[in-house]
Amino acid sequence: MKADLHVHTYYSSCSKAKINDILKSAQRKGMDVIAITDHNTIRGALEAKRVNPYTDLRIIIGVEKKCEYGELLIYNVKKEIVSKKFADILKDAKKQNCFVFIAHPFDFFRFTTKWSNFEENVLGSVDGIEVFNGRNAFNYKSKSLYEKSGLKGVAGSDSHFPEEIGNAYVEYKNDLWNEILSRKAEFRIKNMFINKIKYLLKSFFNKWFLRKKL
Repeated sequence: MKADLHVHTYYSSCSKAKINDILKSAQRKGMDVIAITDHNTIRGALEAKRVNPYTDLRIIIGVEKKCEYGELLIYNVKKEIVSKKFADILKDAKKQNCFVFIAHPFDFFRFTTKWSNFEENVLGSVDGIEVFNGRNAFNYKSKSLYEKSGLKGVAGSDSHFPEEIGNAYVEYKNDLWNEILSRKAEFRIKNMFINKIKYLLKSFFNKWFLRKKL
């Protein structure tokens, strides 16, 4: 079974992807689960769960939350997390029994990433890291950390366009979270570097030139 655990919608300023197009693409590409993880809001995830017409496609309510070190992927969110500091975000997430993973930890092309030192107290306070990210040219470093540290891992396309869905995903047999937390899940990625650059440039163009007010 396949789970893409990093998907953006038009609720993220860098994406114009419509919910219905995302759901169609996920279903067409054989995804069993997708996590909608818009920047700093769960509105897209809630909408996707509400309008999803596919009984064989499960939607996880998630968010990609910015903090002072970078970004966190938070799953099974029940209500908006408004905190902006790492420690406060963790506290709010744990109150909701969420899973928390560091997003694209070694992507040095993203100016918001400041996880480079990976202090032990930081790694020990999250559930794990994003091992494969469909837009990250430095996945090999994340994979190395995953293999050496014993951390849990997730994977996702980081799609900002429907056609990107499934470019990276978690492969599991029966129970997604049980297999992630027991490190039995596998991670797959199938996008070439040139495509990553293409989609990053398209997202930049969307964010600064094509963004429409919601």
